[in-house]
Amino acid sequence: MTSETAGPARGAAVASDALLGSVVDRRYRVDERVGAGGFGCVYAAWHLSLDVRVALKVLMLEPELSATERDELVGRFLHEARVLTRLKHPHIVAALDLGTVELGPDSAPVVRPAHHSMTR
Repeated sequence: MTSETAGPARGAAVASDALLGSVVDRRYRVDERVGAGGFGCVYAAWHLSLDVRVALKVLMLEPELSATERDELVGRFLHEARVLTRLKHPHIVAALDLGTVELGPDSAPVVRPAHHSMTR
């Protein structure tokens, strides 16, 4: 995957690199970006309380999206995370957490499901 994606999260890979090295929601230390696509970026992160490596998926919304477009994308993203909690299979990562955070006054919210047990 590359940062040259089309769609609503276009440019998300570049914009969300500001997350590298940061602590999200006082729980997740963002260590490296492992992929990017139409829905945003996936990061390798460390859950500070549980002391375990996780995958942190973020949806970076373009500021020019209308409220309706934004609500639709966030709804689809949240639905995906909720579906993951119901799927039980050794080859599907389990969702561990879900929430939203604001990165700054000029940024769109980041929706971040965290997936347990990321392995290299």
